[in-house]
Amino acid sequence: MDIGGKLYICPQRSISVMRARSVRVLSEWDETFRTYGPYAAMLNDIRFDQYHIFRSESHMLTGSDSNEK
Repeated sequence: MDIGGKLYICPQRSISVMRARSVRVLSEWDETFRTYGPYAAMLNDIRFDQYHIFRSESHMLTGSDSNEK
């Protein structure tokens, strides 16, 4: 991609697939135990666009004035 007159390699899309199951904590008769739910497949599909340059400037202040004699 051309950003600010320079060429950059930038992602345009990201896809992630995950398979997981939920965990619930149940309490009965002053006892707690965990139970697992069914597996679920999850898809995360992201597109990247509108890249721009983020620039900043900083100045260090030493606490002394260099213009004084």
